[in-house]
Amino acid sequence: MGPAASWRWRLSALSWRLALWRGHTLQALDLLEGWLSAAPLNPDARTQSAVWHAWATRAHLLGSLNRWAEAAAQFQTLQQVLPGHAAHHFNAGFAWQQLGDWFRAEQAFRHALAASPRMDLAWFGLGDVLCQQGKHAEAEAAWTRQTEIQPLCADGLERLVQLHAALGQSEQASQRLGQLRAFAPRQAMALEPVVAQLTGVRP
Repeated sequence: MGPAASWRWRLSALSWRLALWRGHTLQALDLLEGWLSAAPLNPDARTQSAVWHAWATRAHLLGSLNRWAEAAAQFQTLQQVLPGHAAHHFNAGFAWQQLGDWFRAEQAFRHALAASPRMDLAWFGLGDVLCQQGKHAEAEAAWTRQTEIQPLCADGLERLVQLHAALGQSEQASQRLGQLRAFAPRQAMALEPVVAQLTGVRP
């Protein structure tokens, strides 16, 4: 690809980005795939970075169209070529999660955390897929870690209340509910009937 063709290729990225900005998902995906097919065979570092970003965008678009198997395969490729990029591991985990493949999702979330130990979303996702596999103690540890990293995020605490309630652990469920009530009263109110069934105390 000569300089002029390379410039036209870079400029054509505006077409799929504009379609994406307008919310025209199918059009954006079609334009993006055409843009990727015309990528330089011997890209420089800057061009290669743009291409990997575009492949990640393609995977997100596939996910938004509920084409999760294709999205997972795309993220899996990105995991292999960019193993230190935590977001690609996390996104692969999320895609596998949508497909109900808990084991692959678990492995992807663990890779994300190996690359970025404080990625709270990966701890949250890991807790979900561990719970789905019946690994309740590990799920509790993952959600607890998520709440430590993001103490004012209600998601992990909600999961912990639900987990303790499902396991019949009334004291732990009540304790977590109290923590949640301190900063997220609406979410706590929704869970109070669940805990009340365990404790016998009306909300």
